[in-house]
Amino acid sequence: MMRTSLLFALIIVTCCTISCTKEDEVIAIKKATNVSNGQAATMIAASLATSSYGLASIKNDITFYAKTLGTTSGKGCGIEDAFAFARQEPSMAANKYNYAVGYKNTVTCHDNLPDGLSSVVINNGSFDMATLSSIHSANSTISLTHLNDANTTNYDLSGVYQTSGTFQTIDATQLAGSSNINISVNNLLVKRSDRAIVSGTASVTLSGTVKSNKNTFEYSGTIVFEGNTAVLDLGGSKYTLDLTTGDAVAL
Repeated sequence: MMRTSLLFALIIVTCCTISCTKEDEVIAIKKATNVSNGQAATMIAASLATSSYGLASIKNDITFYAKTLGTTSGKGCGIEDAFAFARQEPSMAANKYNYAVGYKNTVTCHDNLPDGLSSVVINNGSFDMATLSSIHSANSTISLTHLNDANTTNYDLSGVYQTSGTFQTIDATQLAGSSNINISVNNLLVKRSDRAIVSGTASVTLSGTVKSNKNTFEYSGTIVFEGNTAVLDLGGSKYTLDLTTGDAVAL
């Protein structure tokens, strides 16, 4: 009888300890007062992904425009081609986005053939993902070369992509605030045939303020692109970023 009582008491103590530990972990998450490294990685992934109309979507638009030029110069060498349109997620998509987008494209030529494209892109809108939502504006200045270079099958894209706006984490922390993201892309090689990414690198900075307590945050890192994924090194922590879904998975 004594053994049974002791065993029962031990089980109760163990269960209480586990329960308290889990409750402490939940409380710690709920009491989070600033954006974590992982949440920062998610913000950066969202700024890149096509499912939130990020930089990968801008890349697709610009390279599609370049491909439609063929051996023509569009409106003419050195003449700006400005246009605007709305962008929304495809039907049945898991993530939602809605943007007003404006493009200013200028073709550069060599021997009357297009060999480069300069693009200025401004978009304003919002996205909603599983773990993050945002309302923001984005500005891009992009340079695309090798439009008709017979020595390569790839475009070469370089430029800057910047976003500024508000965010809301959709998790236990429920953090909201303002954020600024700056991505500088270097020599992103993109196949002319299907606009798929071959390789490239970028540097990134993320800064912002949490609304509830005015805590500030700042992160910087590097991105290595390969195909439809990228590896983000953020302060020594590495993540695989999916350029379609916007998922960020710690390595």
